[in-house]
Parts: sequence; C-alpha cells; structure tokens
Amino acid sequence: MQNVYAGNGVEGIEPGTIKKLRVMEIIFRPASVGAALGLGKGGGGHAFTPVGVGNASWDVKRVLGTVDVEEDGSALFKVPARKPLYFQVLDENDRVVQTMRSWSTLQPGEIQSCVGCHEHKNTVPLTNHPVSKSMNKAIQPIVPEGRGERNFSYIEEVQPIWDANCISCHNGVDHRMSLKGDLKVVDEQTRRKFRTRI
Repeated sequence: MQNVYAGNGVEGIEPGTIKKLRVMEIIFRPASVGAALGLGKGGGGHAFTPVGVGNASWDVKRVLGTVDVEEDGSALFKVPARKPLYFQVLDENDRVVQTMRSWSTLQPGEIQSCVGCHEHKNTVPLTNHPVSKSMNKAIQPIVPEGRGERNFSYIEEVQPIWDANCISCHNGVDHRMSLKGDLKVVDEQTRRKFRTRI
C-alpha cells in the first residue's frame, strides 16, 4: 500500500494517526443461520460484505493479525492466498479507525498494490510520492494479536467487557436490560407467534 491516507476511506484523518493494519479473513457460510426463510432446510447461500448493518453479517470473521504502517502511510506485507481478506486501520491504541467495506483475494504468487484507502478504482500511483519507506524494508509477515490467529467470538471478545464493567447493574434484576451472556435459541414456531402478536 502506497499511502493509507490517500483516497476517501480515511479522509479527514490526521496523518500519523494510523499505526497498523489488521488483516481479517471472511469465512463465508454456505447457508444462512437460523430460519431457512422458505428456501428449504438448508437455507440460502449468502456472501455479505465485511461490515454488517441491522442484523449484522452472517459471515464469520477470522482475525489473522496486524502489520505496521510506516510514517509515510505505506505498508508492504505478505497475505495468505485464496482467502477473502479485508483490512482495518488502527490507531496507536489498536482502536479501529476505519474498516474496508469490500475484500481482496490473491492467487498464489500474485502481487497486488493499492494507492491508499478506498481510492477511486481508476487511480494510478501517486507520481509526486517518493519511494515509500516500506519499499526500503523487508516484506512484513502478519503478526498475530493477543490470543493469536482466531475467529471472532462475541462470548470471548465482548462478553468479558460487559462482565467487568456493566453486569453489576445490567443484570436483569436491578435493571431490566440484562447483559448476561446467556444465549437463547429462538425457533421458527416461537418467531411466528411473536409476529402474530405484533
């Protein structure tokens, strides 16, 4: 990547803010989760983009790790082939600044480059940009984060935050909204009864 600050993906973000790229793999589900939605017992195939809205995305996200972004906004790194990947740009506290809304897949031996973060598809490399700092270094491997390469798990990643900071009040007793981690399965018959009441 020539310069993460080029393009409208991180427009308005102060240069120097982005320190890393997080590399994420999308593991596509062959069928939707829960109700079959009238498409038979297997459900219907879905391929949603990385960021979910409303009911979020069905796709499982797998965190592969991070690579460093140089001071000039460049990064040079190696990714696994034949995997749908998307990227998140992170600040110095590993907080997400922006998430890619599409994905890239490379074939074995393929080299891909981008000008920046969601630049126009017909944009060519910046001619007034000197050779990037990352081009003068070795290709970075992806460095696993925290517990290492893993699939994202709400119960393991988010629930501990609720448990440590919120559950003392939001327990379903002192406050009717409960943030306890007890998962419930809603079957289609219950769902139909609920719709009828509405």
